[in-house]
Amino acid sequence: MTKLNKKFKTNVKLHNCFIEKAELPDNYFNVAYAISVIEHLTQKELITSMRHINRALKPEGYLVVTLDLFPNIYPFTKKKKNRWGRNASVKDIVDVSGMKIVHGDKKELCGYKQFKASYILENLEKYFIGSNYPALIQILILQKKK
Repeated sequence: MTKLNKKFKTNVKLHNCFIEKAELPDNYFNVAYAISVIEHLTQKELITSMRHINRALKPEGYLVVTLDLFPNIYPFTKKKKNRWGRNASVKDIVDVSGMKIVHGDKKELCGYKQFKASYILENLEKYFIGSNYPALIQILILQKKK
C-alpha cells in the first residue's frame, strides 16, 4: 500500500475488518466504495454496515456500490443461492441505507418492481460478465442526504 500511496499521492489505509471495527470518523469521507461485498452480507451485517457508512460520509457524500448478479439463481431460476451467495435486492439496500440513487437503472437493479430478469438475459452483450464465475456486475451510486 505504501508504494501505491506514494505513486498516486494518496493516503489510503486498508482496514481488514467490518466497517464498525474500523473506527472511522463521523462526517469525514466524500466517497465510500463497496465493491462486490454487499451481496455476501447477512441482513444484520447490511444494516450495521449501512449505518456506519452513512455515519462516516459527509452530507451529500457518495457510496459507490457494485453487486454481483448471478444468472443461475433467483430471480432467473428457482434456485435461491449458489456457492458465492444470493442475488441481493438493491431496493432493500437502498431502503436500509437511507440514501438516494443518483446512478442506476431500476430496470437493471434486482429487487425493484421495474427489474425484469428477461430484460437482463435478452441484453447480456451489454453487460460485463465475470470470468471466474458467470456473474454480471450491477453498479449504483447512492448519495447521502443533507
